[in-house]
Amino acid sequence: MGFLDENLPAGIQFLGRIFEDHKVLSYAYAYEVGTKHRKSPNLPHAVNTAQRKQGLKKSTGSASGY
Repeated sequence: MGFLDENLPAGIQFLGRIFEDHKVLSYAYAYEVGTKHRKSPNLPHAVNTAQRKQGLKKSTGSASGY
């Protein structure tokens, strides 16, 4: 539905009859597009392959398992 004070999300629920999922989804999509309340999540930056491999070496211990 949008966001409250302090950037807390507020929800809304769309309900419909059995087997009318397409209608419910179209209403929800129209609401999202019409209100522009959606905010993209603030995700961390991706970790590159070299950083992942280095992290695995540090966290898994030795190859023998001891």
